[in-house]
Amino acid sequence: MNGPTLATGDMFVSDMDSQNRLASQAQLVDMEGYAVAAAAVRAGTPVRMVKFVSDSADENAKKIWQETVDECAKALGVWCTNIYSSFQVNL
Repeated sequence: MNGPTLATGDMFVSDMDSQNRLASQAQLVDMEGYAVAAAAVRAGTPVRMVKFVSDSADENAKKIWQETVDECAKALGVWCTNIYSSFQVNL
């Protein structure tokens, strides 16, 4: 397998005990990506996820996420545009 180990959960990581426990097992915590990866593995389909870290997984996680979600979306949009452009074929 390539890439970081991804942990998942259904709520923001918002305390140091949870953060430390998860950090000993995974490099990233994500609320959606794990399900996508698990489905791809079951289907035998390669998957590549591009993630933009939007919060610090601490007591300010929810507030920080709300403040940065637009910035994250724009940064991912730029990345996608650049990747798509690099695959364009000139006819």
